[in-house]
Amino acid sequence: MSPHACGCRTGPRGGDPRGDRPDERTVEIARLERAHRRIRGADEAGRPYSAEDPEVRAW
Repeated sequence: MSPHACGCRTGPRGGDPRGDRPDERTVEIARLERAHRRIRGADEAGRPYSAEDPEVRAW
């Protein structure tokens, strides 16, 4: 039975289904944080926004 048929959340070799290693995730998180630091401004009503806002990131 394939891991996907049984509802297992592992990849072909077990572990994370994406195959990421912890160090790859750390690098990707840092990259995304750098990118999000540049996303800020104000909407049409003049309300400030930032991609670093926890409520926006949760969305």
